Amino acid sequence: MSPRRLFQRLLLAGAGLAIGLALGELALRVAGFSYHLRPEQIQFGWPKSLASLGGEYRSDPDLLWVHADYAQRLARAGRPVFAFLGDSCTDYSQYPDLLLRQLGERRPGVSWTGVNLGTAGWTTFQGLRQLRRDVLPLRPRVVTIYYGWNDHWIGFGLPDEDVARLVRRTGSRWQEMRLVQLGQKAWVGAHRSDDNRRVPLLELRRNLHEMVSLARSHGIEPVLITAPTSHQMGQEPAYLKGVWIHRLEDLVPLHQQYVEAVREVAREDRAPLCDLAADFAALPPERRPALFLKDGIHLNHRGAQRAATRLADCLESSGVLDRVAARP
Repeated sequence: MSPRRLFQRLLLAGAGLAIGLALGELALRVAGFSYHLRPEQIQFGWPKSLASLGGEYRSDPDLLWVHADYAQRLARAGRPVFAFLGDSCTDYSQYPDLLLRQLGERRPGVSWTGVNLGTAGWTTFQGLRQLRRDVLPLRPRVVTIYYGWNDHWIGFGLPDEDVARLVRRTGSRWQEMRLVQLGQKAWVGAHRSDDNRRVPLLELRRNLHEMVSLARSHGIEPVLITAPTSHQMGQEPAYLKGVWIHRLEDLVPLHQQYVEAVREVAREDRAPLCDLAADFAALPPERRPALFLKDGIHLNHRGAQRAATRLADCLESSGVLDRVAARP
């Protein structure tokens, strides 16, 4: 076969492949197929409280997903006193603003500024990478670290590390292609397990230890926060079964394991611990639901007010406020 003839055949084959892929992509879009390795809805309360996120998030090669205006948030942050890290319990909560307001009343001589960098659906996997890549350059004086829910959920049925490898393998720029999404869904379906936690307990501990160490090595005060809840044995929200946890009866003891891991890291690293989980658990069981949305996870306004007051007390008693106020 002549080189010209071979070239023509290769050209025709390439054109046929391109047309086939284009038609496949179009067919998937017309059928309404989509599959994202990022949250598309957030459950606030229960049972009818799914909030659609739409285009609020975009893919990120290191963090899996971020807010669509994430770059602008970082640019506006300046050099804050506080950087609040966490998941939706921080992202959509009023406690950061309420805390800064209380600190302004307690210590009026200091300009208490802060940036809320919490992101719905995140675990300590993303938190560690965010701290390393985006928070350290901001040079805050204090970083609060409030995770513990998404780490122990099933999620995609894969550890976050495996999801990140899949995203890196396909490339973040191709994440909106339906053919890529179809391939990702097939791969996840073949490898998922209901026994997989997004961040296994030992990895959670490693992530937190590294976050504390990184913050201190850059002159930043790390403050660990435990995740409170109003969940009680025998009264677990039914919507959590399947996507978040396999057995509802495991919910309360599983969450307590992750809360205790945060406490252990704080003890081992001698880091300030604001134990909101213990504070809320000390309340009579009948009073706790009034501080949360119906999901028993996210704080309502009253809960955020209580959390802000307890955090202010904790920062005061641990000496963090004195150390921050003493710095130029």
